[in-house]
Amino acid sequence: MSHFASQVQPAYLPGSISEQRQKSPAAIGIDFGGTNTKAVLIDVEGRVLREEAFPTPHESSAITDRILEAIISFDGSGLPIGIGLPVLLDEDGVVLGAPNLTEVIGHNVKSSIIDALGELDKRPACITIENDSTCATIAEFYLGCAIGSRYTCVVVLGTGIGGGFIIDGKLAVGANRMAGEIGHMIIEPNGRKCPCGREGCWEMYASGDSLARLANERASLTSSGKLYELYQLTNNSIKGEDVVNACQAQDPQALAIMDEYAKWIALGIANLTTALDLELCVIAGGPASSGDVLLGPVRQHFESFMQYYSTRPKVTIALSAFEQLSGAIGAAWLALDNAMQQ
Repeated sequence: MSHFASQVQPAYLPGSISEQRQKSPAAIGIDFGGTNTKAVLIDVEGRVLREEAFPTPHESSAITDRILEAIISFDGSGLPIGIGLPVLLDEDGVVLGAPNLTEVIGHNVKSSIIDALGELDKRPACITIENDSTCATIAEFYLGCAIGSRYTCVVVLGTGIGGGFIIDGKLAVGANRMAGEIGHMIIEPNGRKCPCGREGCWEMYASGDSLARLANERASLTSSGKLYELYQLTNNSIKGEDVVNACQAQDPQALAIMDEYAKWIALGIANLTTALDLELCVIAGGPASSGDVLLGPVRQHFESFMQYYSTRPKVTIALSAFEQLSGAIGAAWLALDNAMQQ
């Protein structure tokens, strides 16, 4: 366990939701990923009272409808609402860029939600829109394993890769609010084509989706083994969790695939650490539920990539205790904080 994580008991742990149902609802958080959307209802201490998940729609009007459904389902009238989106936003909430959600570019999500809730007479205390990875970083810094850290990067592995930074103990969003687009660092020139239009972006090798893609590619080149059998049974659609399960069963092919995937993750983290002199990196998103199956090889490859590793102060790499809920929890916490300051 990291020395940061050892200092704090995370506000949310899987399986603890039922213990918190008597707490009073304080805020709603909604995290739109490129593939799936998570929504949570938290209390004033950041504990999750309720959670929901559903596929992410890709039309602007459908996104608004989904948000409304979550708010109504949580009986969120009068509560602050935080929304995390995998996009670049200007200060007014207009989407400037979205490689994995291109249909919402130019759309003002905040205005659409305010107007729609007003028509339903369900006005929230306030609505806060933020980048989803920034929300995940807020969750880790205020409620998770990054409490007390000063130089931290939160790496969110999902459909793509997003990131957030704590620099000198403060959230850093950059001169133009565009910091954290770490999934689009070029790590393999002339490599895989990315939805952003460039080639060799980090997220084409180390995102949550990349593990499944790598497994299917490797399985297609063999004619035996557990993953090959699964490749045939699933009609060429092995999932990332299938690789994790096979690794836990000590399948050699799966372990080799996980090692290759972990190497790409470690390469990006090493580059970020070299540039920013990080003390902590938190891996969030779906792959964070893989545990030591992923964390072990990531740490090993990280050591081999880092200059002066044996002499520099230890860099901690940890998995988020929130797993896939960090963005939604952070969005809710940010909204709650904004409401308290009004």
